[in-house]
Amino acid sequence: MKSHDREPVDRLLREAYRVDDPTDADLASAEQAFLARVEDPGQWTRSTWALRLWRSRLTLASAVAVVIMALLGVLLSRPLSAAVALSELAEASRLVEPATIPDQSYAYSKSDAIVLAIIPGEMVGTPGGDVAYLLQIVDEVWVGEEGVVHIQRTASQPRFFDPDVEDRYYANNLDELDGVGETRIETAVGVAGILDERDWPTDPDQLDALLRTLAPEPDRRAQLALALIRETRATPQLRAAALQTMSRLDNITLVDQSDNGYTFELELALGETPTSYTFTLDPEGALLTETETLTQNQPELHIPAGTIISHTTYQPTLIVDTFPNCPNC
Repeated sequence: MKSHDREPVDRLLREAYRVDDPTDADLASAEQAFLARVEDPGQWTRSTWALRLWRSRLTLASAVAVVIMALLGVLLSRPLSAAVALSELAEASRLVEPATIPDQSYAYSKSDAIVLAIIPGEMVGTPGGDVAYLLQIVDEVWVGEEGVVHIQRTASQPRFFDPDVEDRYYANNLDELDGVGETRIETAVGVAGILDERDWPTDPDQLDALLRTLAPEPDRRAQLALALIRETRATPQLRAAALQTMSRLDNITLVDQSDNGYTFELELALGETPTSYTFTLDPEGALLTETETLTQNQPELHIPAGTIISHTTYQPTLIVDTFPNCPNC
């Protein structure tokens, strides 16, 4: 096999334009034509014409190769649209094997979140209006086959935007109410979630019609679809349908793509205040991160523009056979 036959583009060109390597007979004929041309520049032979024809075909193929390589470069470098990327993720999600929870086992998931807490000012002794702060929460959840759910939550030191609110927060023992510095475990049976609210269709068209009824606004519809994707118990078919529904929204933009996942962005509203919301999906359509950033100042809450008011990182769901000891559960 010749070296160039291993190159797919070169092979494609040769098949398309039938530009073959010259045979030994071709080379001998070309040499004779060349010598004849040297001896008599005015002499044209059939071999000379064959040589020129072969060179012309090769020149044409070379020019076409340049064009094809340029087009390939454009196609490979051109970013996907959000619609195409979400559709591809939907297809990848549909191929995922459904998760099963064996007897005496649990589906374990973990999330690390920074959330914006907004409480009435009266709770910190400031009448009128609300006050805000950021709280970091780590949730670990074990879901059993029979619907038994174990939740372990750890809250870390909050971050405040107003020093006066911080002082009043601790003075009124709200850190105890938030469980700051503690790890709390709860066990419940048959915890209802969004999947239990209705029989969600797994057909993309039917799900799209239902979401349009439940959430006419595109940004709210995107949030509802993400809520389905986020659920640990969501089947691959439901997650795929939710992704396909999101691919039909015009307000979602693809902002980054890599081997590890795809990041999308859309605009939301915190009350009347706009925010930028980004989320990252892995190559199989599972949610990796969510981030919401304030795009305008919130003077009444002392929050400057550009503040991340929500950020959550999700770890992949695992099947485990143990959960933490909970004597009071």
